[in-house]
Amino acid sequence: MWPASPHREPPTSGHSDASFDLVSQFTLFTSILEPSVKARIAAEMVRVTKPGGIILWYDLRFNNPWNPNVRGIEAAEIRSLFPGCNVRLERLTLAPPLARHIVPISYPIALMIEQLPFLRTHYLGVIRKPESRC
Repeated sequence: MWPASPHREPPTSGHSDASFDLVSQFTLFTSILEPSVKARIAAEMVRVTKPGGIILWYDLRFNNPWNPNVRGIEAAEIRSLFPGCNVRLERLTLAPPLARHIVPISYPIALMIEQLPFLRTHYLGVIRKPESRC
């Protein structure tokens, strides 16, 4: 286990407003435990995304029971981080502990089990910044 890091405010990215058509984050927000830091990072992502651009999101829905420094993030919280943006979320990724056991035995069975939404542990999101600022 890594030692706890001292709390630091996230810096701005250094990029100009509306610099990117696509901004992405993969499993970042579930490792940020302070709500105000999450909000600042989300605001920075929106700031650097061009109007009509997309923020691509992939992160955990559930807490990691083996790592107290990872907290799942639900749809309502994701939407609250990007007010005014169009947020579309899909649940995917078969629970990794389950997948590790089933895939070596039968990949087709793993694909069937993955169809059960409650066993999907991540959100894939497309967050669209409107043509006017969100």
